[in-house]
Formats: sequence, C-alpha cells, structure tokens
Amino acid sequence: LKEVVSFGHITETETIATGFVPYYTYEGELQVDGTVYISTSETTQSGLYSLEGTDPQCESGADLSIANSCGVHIHAGNSCTDDALGHYYMDPITEDPWTTISYTADSNGSTSGSFQVNTGGSESDILGLAFVIHAFDGSRIACAIIQ
Repeated sequence: LKEVVSFGHITETETIATGFVPYYTYEGELQVDGTVYISTSETTQSGLYSLEGTDPQCESGADLSIANSCGVHIHAGNSCTDDALGHYYMDPITEDPWTTISYTADSNGSTSGSFQVNTGGSESDILGLAFVIHAFDGSRIACAIIQ
C-alpha cells in the first residue's frame, strides 16, 4: 500500500494483487502470472493490469452471453484456497458493477489493460480481498490477495 497522490482532503492510494495461484477448484493448464495495480479514490477502484497465462480464447474478448467471460474482478472473499465469494461491491451500490469488466488476450494468453469501477468501498475495504481472473467460459482460473 502506498500513497500515490494527495489533493487536499482526497487521497488516492494504490494496492497490488500479484503472486497469482490457480483458483482452488481450477484443474486446467492455464497458469496466470502478473500484476494488478489498484488505485482507490473515494469509492472508485481504478486498475492497471499486465498478465500472462490467461485464457487465449479471450483473444476476441469476452462472450457477452456468458457471465464472467474473460473477467478480471475483485471478489468479496478473502481466500484463494476457499470460495472467493461473488463480486465485491457494497452500499450504496446496489447492482453488480463488475459484469462488463473483462480482458482481451493475445493468442499466447498475454493481456494488459485497465478498469474503473465504483464499488462503494474504500481502499481499506478492499485490502485482503481476492482478485480473480476468469476464463472465456466464465470459470475462475486464478486468484491473488490484494495487498
């Protein structure tokens, strides 16, 4: 955790998710590696990611008819060795803000990109939560804890 920018009373901080491990129920061949940097301003998380080993089937992007297809999401759970629960958001946000957040990989499974999501939560709220990478079919393939 580090302070990135301070504007008067609004401070933007940065957290990181790295050291990805296979999601505890994943038995496939994909091995995700890389880093997700997450900055928080008030209740909005902005992320920059650079990942390898993601699903190369995501080369054309997510399949909008499949929930979580090619997703990169903060989850409400705090474990990569147990259920990471559903997508993270809290009051006053009432609808899942993560449904349209996804990556596009190259044919080798490499991807880099960004996201911005108002989760309703602060930086301290997301510390220790699971960051999950999804496959083209929406399954959970990798997980890292936000630090």
